[in-house]
Amino acid sequence: MSLRSKLKVPQYGLFYFEVDKTVSVVPLKKIRKVIKGDNTSKGSVVEIFYAGVPLKAEIIAVDG
Repeated sequence: MSLRSKLKVPQYGLFYFEVDKTVSVVPLKKIRKVIKGDNTSKGSVVEIFYAGVPLKAEIIAVDG
């Protein structure tokens, strides 16, 4: 494993939105608040702002 792969910062995540029961790929920089867990681990619950509306989402997977 190279040093470069260890330093890679994830940019996108796969999220499940409870509001409308959908799954979407969203940039991690859209996360505004962590409700449970952290901002890069599977199963964490976060708040994402989309079009000025805060949406609660669960992380399914993270790139990297």
